Amino acid sequence: GKTIYIILLTARGAKENIVEGLRAGADDYLVKPYDKEELFARIQVGLRILDLHNSLAQRVAELEVAVTEVSRLKHDIPL
Repeated sequence: GKTIYIILLTARGAKENIVEGLRAGADDYLVKPYDKEELFARIQVGLRILDLHNSLAQRVAELEVAVTEVSRLKHDIPL
């Protein structure tokens, strides 16, 4: 499935609002008015996290294939 990195941009900066937003599923939280450079940096962080997530998912899929092959070979080799 497609993974999306969610950054909430809001005027609500109270701690309880931040906690609520993050618990609701946001990956990051930025209070208005926000600095463009900070937003850009947070987007870059999100892209790095998504890249790592995709790399990990690919590696897990490769390992699952390897485990299946080892299990198959284990049954084919007489002991």
